[in-house]
Amino acid sequence: MSTSSRIKTRDSPKPRGETDNATEQKEKDSNPAGIQDLRAEFEQLFKAKAWRGVNNLPKERGNRRALVVAINYGERRPPHRLHGTFVDALRIIRMLEGFEYKPGDICVLADIAIPSCTADCESDSSEGDDSESRLPKRVNILRGLKWLASGGGPGKYRFLFFSGHGHFQPSQLSSTSNQCIMPEDVKFQRLQSCNDCVCSENVWRASDQPGEPMLVPEPLSVLWDHNINQRLCTSLDSGTKFTAVFDMCWAACRRLESALEDQRHAGRFTEAFTEFMTRPRVKEETQLPRSTEVLINHLRVKFEAYNEEARKNEWPEQHPKLFLSSGLQSDYLLKEPDI
Repeated sequence: MSTSSRIKTRDSPKPRGETDNATEQKEKDSNPAGIQDLRAEFEQLFKAKAWRGVNNLPKERGNRRALVVAINYGERRPPHRLHGTFVDALRIIRMLEGFEYKPGDICVLADIAIPSCTADCESDSSEGDDSESRLPKRVNILRGLKWLASGGGPGKYRFLFFSGHGHFQPSQLSSTSNQCIMPEDVKFQRLQSCNDCVCSENVWRASDQPGEPMLVPEPLSVLWDHNINQRLCTSLDSGTKFTAVFDMCWAACRRLESALEDQRHAGRFTEAFTEFMTRPRVKEETQLPRSTEVLINHLRVKFEAYNEEARKNEWPEQHPKLFLSSGLQSDYLLKEPDI
């Protein structure tokens, strides 16, 4: 199995506080027109069922399959709403189209209500009302992962993208950490002394140290990194080219790495990533390099420029993961990302 590195970002490691309606309206009003247009375009295409849901996934062994999950979280608290996830998803889908992915190759899950189809509306009658199967609930994400991992082999491409909230907790058994993604239907519980609590065998174990109560996701309502790894790596056939991009906090990263939605209420990482992946191969008769090393340098330059601006304006800085796992082959950096 060929695997691209897991590149991460999304919300701040220390969640921002709740916002009232007036603050949220101010946030919406401050969004640049371009961001609003992209979000509206994604919502329109999603409601029109331009891509697949988990109820109508093809069983034939297609060369390309992609699962795109984008979660806004709406009015619920916690976690707080993310305004830029739908924009991230549309940028990823446009990038995939440039790599010969067709709408039928892409399954998209998003927390957008789809109006019930009336007798006059145009819809694939074989699908029926499948709006529930298009929501990014835990069960639907698992179904999407099962489809994504099947039917692979040499010459087959698989792509996974998640934009939403993540969570991090240290492991009780080792020096590593447990990371998870939060589905749309994530549930929370309140724990005392949560600064030192750990999750073991899907049960939170609080320390004896005094501390402020903290809301943490219920272990069985999220998808842990080992859950995702088991679903994919035990099913992917040898030779499959698999790429996963997690635009969230705590995706294969350390505590010092962070990300958030910026002052435009959109994510910076996916924008920079797709900008590189979709740029022309030739500019002014010069061949532009497309290796993984050049991609990482491109991201580094983008975030150095952003953080310089952030310091001037007293915005929070962003520090995505910009290194490779030691287990990857030494020549990986020299290869062009192939998705």
